[in-house]
Amino acid sequence: MKTIHTDEQLQAAIDEALLNTHLISLATRRTSRYWEQERPARLTLARALLARLPEPTPPAQAPAVAADPYAELKAAHAAGRAIQYQVFKEGSWIDCDEPGFYDDHNYRTKPEPKTIPLDINDIRATDEFRLIESSLVKTVTEWNQSFVWLSGSQRLSYESLAAECLRRQHGSNEWKPCTKQISANQH
Repeated sequence: MKTIHTDEQLQAAIDEALLNTHLISLATRRTSRYWEQERPARLTLARALLARLPEPTPPAQAPAVAADPYAELKAAHAAGRAIQYQVFKEGSWIDCDEPGFYDDHNYRTKPEPKTIPLDINDIRATDEFRLIESSLVKTVTEWNQSFVWLSGSQRLSYESLAAECLRRQHGSNEWKPCTKQISANQH
């Protein structure tokens, strides 16, 4: 498709070329009647010359670079997240200190462990509990799937126990939250 130039564009290009090559002065161009009378002939000549020129080729575009499929994982690794790989599609995930990001492996960021309240399987008769804001120690009197009863007839759900109490297991002096961590794919 040929580029279409308006008369004004062509005249401006002719004027600029003549002025740059010193074939005419700006003063002459402005005052000469001859200059105005010859304008159609100059435009015809310019169009004839343009018709002989090949159409300019657009600048070559750089080939599209394929996005790095591991860019997010590399950024996560650089930010300190653990990376795991899986050699076979059904294989287990293995921690990887320096991932190579090979095409025949699957990669992922290691799932963060999830913190959940204790449940019926975590409670022992020898456990001691206290409210976070108190030093009064209470023992377990009973527990079932939904609740824990502490000495003094205090009944708490496992969610309330996690939010309000600390636990000390038999033989330990350390008070810990009434929660546990599970892997993200466990729950």
